[in-house]
This record gives sequence, C-alpha cells and structure tokens, in this order.
Amino acid sequence: MKKILLVAVMLVTGLSAGFVEDKEKLCDDGIMAGCFSLGIMYSKGDRVKQDYSKAVKFYTKACDGGVAGGCTNLGIMYHEGQGVKQDHSKAVKLYTKACDRGEDNGCTNLGMMYENGQGVGRDDFKAVEFYTKASDHGFLKDVLILV
Repeated sequence: MKKILLVAVMLVTGLSAGFVEDKEKLCDDGIMAGCFSLGIMYSKGDRVKQDYSKAVKFYTKACDGGVAGGCTNLGIMYHEGQGVKQDHSKAVKLYTKACDRGEDNGCTNLGMMYENGQGVGRDDFKAVEFYTKASDHGFLKDVLILV
C-alpha cells in the first residue's frame, strides 16, 4: 500500500512539474494565456509554492501582452499589497486598463474603488457608471445598485 501511495505521489508531483514547465514555455514563447495561468497558480499556490512576487511578474507580462484578466489580477495585487507595495492609484490604473478592454471584473473593481474613494476621489456616479458597464457585459445582471 505504501508503495502505491508513493508512486501516486511521484506521478502527481511529476505531472504538476510538467504542467508548470509547459505553462512557463508558453509564457516564454509569448503566449500570454500561459503567463496569466502562471500568475493564477503562483497567487493561489496551485501546483506551485505560493509566491506573490512571481504572480506579479506573470500578471504584469500577461497584462502588458493584452490579457485583460492579467490587468485585473495585477490590480488586485496592488490593491491588497500582495507581492508589491500597496498602491491604490496603481490598482485604479490597472482596473481601468482591464475595464477598457471589456473585462467585467476590472469594471466592477474600478466601481468599488470609486465607491470607497481608494486611489481616486469618492464618486458615487462614477461607481455606478463602472458597475453598469460591468452589468452591461452581463457580470452584475442580478445585482441592484443603490447609491
């Protein structure tokens, strides 16, 4: 039984390592979805040791490469101060970039920044504007927004 368990652990570990290496190769080859996936993996500690600094590196590459979700997730890292110094203004810029690219979570997060006055002046009308933009994309279709 111990041998079977050991073999299973070795197989899973080997598959995980190969999976990460495949994503790294994709990212190195300019496939931004690979960079984005690596960012998620490092931010969550999925198949790799959690490392916010590496997550920031891969989200940055994905965002710069046109992946709107990379911009949103990088914005979250700046918003929360994970792997970088907390910077709400930088988070707003990244959420704006994501929202401009049609990424619903970026629009929603941008709305929250305006609602809470983080990185921007508090502005309920702007908050509603960005929540509505996310809703128009279908993200918040069941949410009633009251200001």
